[in-house]
Amino acid sequence: SAGSGDRPHPRLPPPNAYHYAAAMSALAKSGRAGRAQTAVRALRSMEEDALLGKGDAPNVWVYNAALSACAVRRWDDAARDAEELRHPPRDVRNKRREEEMAVDLLDRMERMSVEHGWDTTPDVVSYNTALMAVRPRRRGEEADELHTEDLPEVVRLLSRMRDAHMPRNAATYGNALHSCRYTPRLAALVFREATLDAAFLRGEGGAPAVRLAPALSTALSAAARRGGASGPAIFLSVLRDGMAVGAVPNADAPAAFVRCLAGAGRPDDACAFVRCLAEASRPDGAEAAAGTFRDRFPGDAPALAALVRAAGGGPPDSACYSAAISCRVRAGDLEGAADVLRTMRADGRQPDEKTYRALAWACCRLAV
Repeated sequence: SAGSGDRPHPRLPPPNAYHYAAAMSALAKSGRAGRAQTAVRALRSMEEDALLGKGDAPNVWVYNAALSACAVRRWDDAARDAEELRHPPRDVRNKRREEEMAVDLLDRMERMSVEHGWDTTPDVVSYNTALMAVRPRRRGEEADELHTEDLPEVVRLLSRMRDAHMPRNAATYGNALHSCRYTPRLAALVFREATLDAAFLRGEGGAPAVRLAPALSTALSAAARRGGASGPAIFLSVLRDGMAVGAVPNADAPAAFVRCLAGAGRPDDACAFVRCLAEASRPDGAEAAAGTFRDRFPGDAPALAALVRAAGGGPPDSACYSAAISCRVRAGDLEGAADVLRTMRADGRQPDEKTYRALAWACCRLAV
């Protein structure tokens, strides 16, 4: 020890797999820039030492820790993703380096297991963590089906799990849908895959409706946020798929559908749906609402009836009215927005900050 001139200093043991895994996990949680590259370099060094017989071979824990360094992102990444969607970078490949490193790590895990007999066969945690590293795609990068060439990486990873007979759980589909949050058509395909996954639906964690509830909410939000002209059709198809296995929309779904119609440039339909909700909440108003369903949304009455039930039997909430007002504002119809506001007050709903913000923006836009 220090201070003992004749006694040698104690020799520390070389780092083992658990030391490497702990260091990489700490690096992943740090949020520091370049954490993925640092973790991969440390992993490569460990691999080289193991191949030369100088240290322990990495196991699945170590690789999963390195994967987490590729997947965990800083809080400002949501804003960065949104900016990337508005202004696509010239070097898209460079922006997706963490995603590519995660996929490369999965490939190395399989290769090291086969070539060297290491305990590195990817498990469910490996795939789920790799899915977290997938960057949200821009519109135009979506797949028409789940088995075409040049698929987005999220679909490739789900297919690899299926081919490896790897069970997919709620985290699997939750991470996959999070990566599809800007591509509603792809989100709808991933959600449909979840509804057809019999092993997932039979798994632990409650009835299929309970297990699918978060995935349904995420897929519906994707259609409402980025659906464009095809948003309502995507929204209703996701809802039908969920209802087919017993999943029901939550209380946020009605307002999301109004926003979806607004994003599709259908202000009349958006306001008609809000009126449907209002009519259905009144005594003996269900029949009138059903008639409006048939007129406005032929063939989708069951799905829209589920949205009405999600509203809880009361009049539309402030979020629905605010979305309808925003829809009128986007169409330049200030008088229509004022009509929605009057209806909102007549139904006993008080305007909130979003409501007044939409009206103020309309006045500024129309110079009134």
